[in-house]
Amino acid sequence: RHLVRANPNLSARELARRIVDLATAKDGGTPRDDISCAVAYFRQPRHLLLATGPPFSEKSDIQMAETVAEFDGARLVCGGTTAAIVARELGRPVTMDLEFLDEDIPPISRMEGVNLVTEGTITVARVLDMLERDINPDHEPRNGATLALEYLLNSDLIHFLVGTRINEAHQDPNIPAELDLRRNLMKRIAALLEERHLKETRIQYI
Repeated sequence: RHLVRANPNLSARELARRIVDLATAKDGGTPRDDISCAVAYFRQPRHLLLATGPPFSEKSDIQMAETVAEFDGARLVCGGTTAAIVARELGRPVTMDLEFLDEDIPPISRMEGVNLVTEGTITVARVLDMLERDINPDHEPRNGATLALEYLLNSDLIHFLVGTRINEAHQDPNIPAELDLRRNLMKRIAALLEERHLKETRIQYI
């Protein structure tokens, strides 16, 4: 009870983990038998927006930025180009955050009004990998991918806003491989969230 009183917004997943940890501690640090914990949490659904990739038309940059700014829920922006577009259109600076350094995952950034800003393909691919292997982000080093996955798992209705422009800074714009990769990553992440974690997802291409 004191856990919920101390943090009324504690997720069911986190509360279950803490209860198991307390039960394990009362057993001297090693469970003498199996420990299971089920938590039912009655609350308003948590909404999350994940925006990634630049819009197909530069005229839609402002639409993407306004969607991020006006979204009623948590906001994630994945990709340096995407973050630059949102920052430019909203007039907000992006600052690198070196708190969570990882040799495999690029560092995160911060922007006013956005809960988390990460790099794009490498980070998102790592999120997909953890979902496919049922890895608990709580047991992994803190980085952009684990932080993003925590937001996904702690949300109920997840909106994906996926840009369809080829990022010319990365490769020949005549080769659509990057666009296919971005779309496939989002589709696979959404499918796993629905099938294994009972989330509701929506994908919008822009």
